[in-house]
Amino acid sequence: PRHVGSMNLQVFVLGIGCLAGLFVLTAMPGRMLKVMPPAVWVFFAGTLASVFILKLDRHYLINVPNSVMDGVVMPQFGTVLAHPELWLALAYLVITLVLIDGAESLATIAAVDRIDPFRRRSDPDRTLQAMGASNVASSALGGLTIIPGMIKSTANILGGGRTQWANFYNACFLLMFVLLFSDLINMVPLTVLAAVLVFIGYKLCKPAVWLNVARVGAEQFAVFVVTLLVTLTTDLLIGLLAGVAVKLVLNLWLESLWHTLRNRSD
Repeated sequence: PRHVGSMNLQVFVLGIGCLAGLFVLTAMPGRMLKVMPPAVWVFFAGTLASVFILKLDRHYLINVPNSVMDGVVMPQFGTVLAHPELWLALAYLVITLVLIDGAESLATIAAVDRIDPFRRRSDPDRTLQAMGASNVASSALGGLTIIPGMIKSTANILGGGRTQWANFYNACFLLMFVLLFSDLINMVPLTVLAAVLVFIGYKLCKPAVWLNVARVGAEQFAVFVVTLLVTLTTDLLIGLLAGVAVKLVLNLWLESLWHTLRNRSD
């Protein structure tokens, strides 16, 4: 809200238009939507509107470096070993990333399982093993840590993907575009991506989800609401810890209540 007064009106209108387009196209039946999912249609429409009508400045668009190799920075372990004062901070950082990535990975697959049309269940052990191997490989090349992609998985489901081959194809096309078509990617407004993110966030937390949780029980609804609000105001790890804490307190309270009622009945 603090940025409302300084926002670019063209960017705001484009983002709202793309978001509205996603809701409209998702609700419309039609053969054209089977060719490409609604997010792709909005992606192209928003980019064309930016290029030919709005002509947005460069800093409102995606910026992919000309050379992918600029992002490959090999770790300098020798420098770390030569400065013992960095060891404690490094250990703290590694442990923090492991905990955050692990918690986010498990939360992500749980969310994806809920929207899987075939009601399949992911294997947490395999997810954590894949995450660990991927993070080691990515870090060795100076890359960021990797977690299961909520956006990618949701887009795959909305696009009709049924197996893990959808992830493989996604990675292949992503690599191809980054290597060969970075100029096209740099034409895409950031607000278009923001609209897709907001739409997918709504799909994961739409009113039907709230109703389903409320039907399970009041205590589950309380845990759900606390986890959601704390996550939105802080970050995912703190939100998960808050949800676990609330669940623990409720369990202790319910157990105490059960013992009290049992003693009275005796």
